[in-house]
Amino acid sequence: MLCDSDIEQEIRLGNLQISPYDSSLLQPASIDIRLGETFLMDGKLSVTGSRFISVNMFMLGHSLETVRIPPDLTARVEGKSTWGRKGLLVHLTAGFIDPGFEGQITLELKNLSNKPIRLEVGTPIAQLSFSRLSKPARRPYGHPELNSHYQGQLGATPSYEPK
Repeated sequence: MLCDSDIEQEIRLGNLQISPYDSSLLQPASIDIRLGETFLMDGKLSVTGSRFISVNMFMLGHSLETVRIPPDLTARVEGKSTWGRKGLLVHLTAGFIDPGFEGQITLELKNLSNKPIRLEVGTPIAQLSFSRLSKPARRPYGHPELNSHYQGQLGATPSYEPK
């Protein structure tokens, strides 16, 4: 797992790209990502801007940041403890980010508490941690042979449904 100085070095060298980058979001072994402005409920654009997530509600959000993970790193998205203590999940099962992924991170938001939770656009909502592979992936995410459905995603992106 990469520590803060390793993450900073990967960004400085241009291997790992996070845009917009804010060095104040760097943590000891992760970097915070902030909440983007659009949300999807039932596959439809719900709201743009800050909003409440109702009790037991599920919706998709996204990171403000766009990331590009190099072929020799993987990333994990995890909720921040502040939100977990309020009863908000930020991902249900899709916490793994493949080497080679480019785009904004879709967040699977679920309110498990007994009261609505206010979500402010631009607020740190989750964190990314990084691990180095033993060598670069032979076929990183986005490789033509992989049929990578979410490469280049922007905004809250619904589940891929084959036609």
